[in-house]
Amino acid sequence: MKFPKEVSDKLGYYVYRLIDPRNGRTFYVGKGKENRAFDHAKAALKFTDDEDEISEKFAIIRDILSENLEPLVVIHRHGMDEPTAMEVEAALIDAYKGIVNVQDGWHTDFGMTGAQQIIKRYSTAKENVADFSAYTGSLIIKTTEEIIEDRGSVYEAVRSCWRLSKSEAKKAKYVFAVVNGIIKGVFEPKDWENVACTKRIAFTGTEAPKKVSQEFVGKRIPEQYMKRGAVNPTMYIKAEGAEK
Repeated sequence: MKFPKEVSDKLGYYVYRLIDPRNGRTFYVGKGKENRAFDHAKAALKFTDDEDEISEKFAIIRDILSENLEPLVVIHRHGMDEPTAMEVEAALIDAYKGIVNVQDGWHTDFGMTGAQQIIKRYSTAKENVADFSAYTGSLIIKTTEEIIEDRGSVYEAVRSCWRLSKSEAKKAKYVFAVVNGIIKGVFEPKDWENVACTKRIAFTGTEAPKKVSQEFVGKRIPEQYMKRGAVNPTMYIKAEGAEK
């Protein structure tokens, strides 16, 4: 299936869900234009092991196609510009638990958050902002409460799987686990390894020394690491004044 050209020309950017027709489950949320919503099926058939990991999304689509069915496509909003579509996509990713999107939506720092966490975040005194001046080169990795709950711990939520240069990652002395702008844990990587059949890496390590954890856990990261548009969940701490 695809949109006729006279239809796709009028859609602009849109946000869609892919639904498994066998059980009615929403398994993927995306945004795009023209026939993006239907491109996943074609990609699933062309995907090969040596391109990257066989994603769960493609595995589900292949199973659906093997039964002579197609994923159902629901268009949630259309006629948008791309930034607006990215905001709507992020909200839907938050709303549908159990989907197989590899990444969280755009602006994860501004995503689904409990009222108490919102109050804590925006009422945090300036003196409770983390001072990273002595930790240049360390990594900030953003995650969510849902991922922590699913994986069982903050450590498991942040240790894999990231698109990073292994040589650069090995230079990071600490990894700061961040949820909605608040540091939830600090870890000391001992080694970084390739994740099987992917172009991603993961670390094994331990909690940072107690003194370091006490210095940072519960503090808010500086605003420059929370700017809208920062879609990458991983970032290196830069020297103060350096270009972000």
